[in-house]
Amino acid sequence: MQKIEDVDKVTVKISYLNQSYIFHLIAFWQVFIEDLLDYSLHLLRKKNFDEVMCKLLENSFKAKLRRFNTPSCANIDQLFKDTLGIEKISNSWNVLDGIQQLPKDLLKELLIARHQIAHTGKTNSLLEFNKNFEQMTALFKMAELMENELTEYISKLTKN
Repeated sequence: MQKIEDVDKVTVKISYLNQSYIFHLIAFWQVFIEDLLDYSLHLLRKKNFDEVMCKLLENSFKAKLRRFNTPSCANIDQLFKDTLGIEKISNSWNVLDGIQQLPKDLLKELLIARHQIAHTGKTNSLLEFNKNFEQMTALFKMAELMENELTEYISKLTKN
């Protein structure tokens, strides 16, 4: 009879939870980017921007979002350039303080980890609760900076 190895189930479960966290974090990041475009239409309509132009923008947004599948720095920049004419919205992250790595590197690391998990069931990245929380906090700050950049851009665009 073969001896069955005892598996530390707690370690396995924690590993799966940390991987799931990365999946959800990137999914919510992508949803935020998509919602930010919707928010720009809301701001334009609120400032009485031409309704025909808003409808054209909305159709353009929908077409661009259908092709937006990885919320990387380059893809986010391209999306906002193609839809609103904002050059390198990711530059808004340059003022981010209090995180251990550059925002663009952090996002790249998260996307690589998500890709590895999705295609191999594991990642080379160290996944642990505190690090995951720090990364989530950094993405939240990056999102806030992008929203501020967008709001300022729309305000300048609609100034009479």
